[in-house]
Amino acid sequence: MSVSRRQFFKGLGAAIGMVGLHGFFKGEIAHAAEKKPIGEGKVGIEWLGHGSFLFTSCKGKKILLDPWTSTNPKCPGKYRKKGSFGAVDLILWTHGHVDHFMLPDAKELVADYQPKIVAPWELS
Repeated sequence: MSVSRRQFFKGLGAAIGMVGLHGFFKGEIAHAAEKKPIGEGKVGIEWLGHGSFLFTSCKGKKILLDPWTSTNPKCPGKYRKKGSFGAVDLILWTHGHVDHFMLPDAKELVADYQPKIVAPWELS
């Protein structure tokens, strides 16, 4: 199946929007400065530095967006260790620049969690 770059980003935007809007319409979006544990039925978004994010769905599924963890100076220390995510269900990579895709991190995450992967053709 071939997906154009435009189609990829439209789908990515829609997916991220749906994750975020769920909590927005229920009035449950927390301020960025607040650190709250994710409860069942809640959506979580955690910034991992630069363009990297960890999304947790209301059902507990974990989605990584452009995970750059091992050498990212802004990545929280708890996520720099092997196996620190507990589980990863899906990884989304937007493009192959080194600040969004680090091959050593990619290999480790895929080996540790066997997630589904969505990425543009340049990373295949």
